[in-house]
Amino acid sequence: TAVSRGITLRNSGTAPLAVRLSVRPYGTGTHRVTVAPATATIAPGGTLSANVDFPAGTPPAPGIYDGWIVVEGGAVPIRIPYTYLVGDGVPYAILPLEGDGFEGDVGQVVPLTMKVTDQYGVPVAGLATQFQSVTGGGSVEEEGKETDALGIGYADVILGGQHGEQEYYVRVGNTNDFGFYFTG
Repeated sequence: TAVSRGITLRNSGTAPLAVRLSVRPYGTGTHRVTVAPATATIAPGGTLSANVDFPAGTPPAPGIYDGWIVVEGGAVPIRIPYTYLVGDGVPYAILPLEGDGFEGDVGQVVPLTMKVTDQYGVPVAGLATQFQSVTGGGSVEEEGKETDALGIGYADVILGGQHGEQEYYVRVGNTNDFGFYFTG
């Protein structure tokens, strides 16, 4: 999917200002970022609207891509940073969003929410999730069965009849070796 973002430049001077806009990637790799227009003259007190485009088509290899949109022509060059991520879809990290370190009374409903990302920090959607009580005798009242478009999975659990530490485990994906323990 193509993505376009606008930037606005203002000439606060009293003379016309000729500017050059360019993309300067940081590091190596295929950066698919363009900026238009490449050159323009901004009238005194005027503005220039430019577009930074991330075109559609085959994405580059998974990774983190960053660099600068450089604006030259004024007294000092301006560097506007950009970053975009291309995921590999392989779960790498589970980040607890809600419920880790929970406290509550016997029978209380506690929400557990987590986010799954790949090694580049991109959410991984569509992964099967299964929550279960490990210690404390609690139960799972309601749960999402897979991560959503933002990589988020959730469950509402009911704390068990034992006072003290209770633990719930969420298995993510189709293997038994990738999951997270919520402890409270």
